[in-house]
Amino acid sequence: KSAALRRGDRSTLRVEADLWVQQRAAGGEGALVVIHRGATARTVGVNAKGALASGSSRRYRDVLSGAEIDFGGAATTPLTVPAKASMVFLPVP
Repeated sequence: KSAALRRGDRSTLRVEADLWVQQRAAGGEGALVVIHRGATARTVGVNAKGALASGSSRRYRDVLSGAEIDFGGAATTPLTVPAKASMVFLPVP
């Protein structure tokens, strides 16, 4: 369904002991993948670039939970990640 997830270029945006944030991009479409193994929820700043920051859609929805994030204009966008969760954000049509 998503060209960015199937064959997109990968860019790691953040790596910590229990957190990994990766951006994928293909053909002007972006995707954001988040894996959090920590025992408590936390808020992290995401510095989107390329298709996520300047693509035709700056609003993205997590296909697993329905949560939305908007990359419109801010250099760093806050994202709250639940404990022991994965999130896969794709553009909102």
